[in-house]
Amino acid sequence: MKADSLTEDALKMKKEKIILVAAQLFLRNGIDAVRMTDIADASGVGVASLYRYYQTRTAIVIEAGTVLWEEVRKDFIDYFAPSGRRKTGLKMVAEQFDYMLRMYHERPDFVRFLDSFDRLVLTERIPPDELAGYEDSIVDLKALFMETCKKGVKDGSIRPGLKYEKLYLATAHAMNALAEKAARGPILKGDDFSAIDEEASEIRDLLLYYLQT
Repeated sequence: MKADSLTEDALKMKKEKIILVAAQLFLRNGIDAVRMTDIADASGVGVASLYRYYQTRTAIVIEAGTVLWEEVRKDFIDYFAPSGRRKTGLKMVAEQFDYMLRMYHERPDFVRFLDSFDRLVLTERIPPDELAGYEDSIVDLKALFMETCKKGVKDGSIRPGLKYEKLYLATAHAMNALAEKAARGPILKGDDFSAIDEEASEIRDLLLYYLQT
């Protein structure tokens, strides 16, 4: 029984190593450019063994995405841990969008990964039940935003009666689109991303202006 337990532990550690290595390859080279042989070589396992652990490259991509989101979740918790109760709801909303701006600026490889991941899901028509673990790992900024708006209404810093969820989705989608487009790089001659941070900041400031009492 003990030997079986050790074998299971060793297998778990090996699979975790594969996913961590694969995640870094996806971040560095992009999902499309990474093959199963690349993952096997970088992980120090044979290709046949890799296929025994993970039957498809897509399964590895999904698990790697889950791991990457868990890293973001830890950063997210650390970032908001000092947030004091004395801050107004409006101030906390500003901090949430500042966090989004910071993540886009400091983690362009992660933004590119998310863009490629979404395209992979659409192309391969991955069913939602296979993405359940990935979805659970995503940092739910929307829920935090909704709670913060309630706090802001209560402390008088945010206007009551607004469609807070739609406001969040509109601004978050706009910021995501900007970040993903900038991470992909220019396509047309007229594409200019030199002021991408300023554009994202304008979206943030417009939201705050609309929310404030």
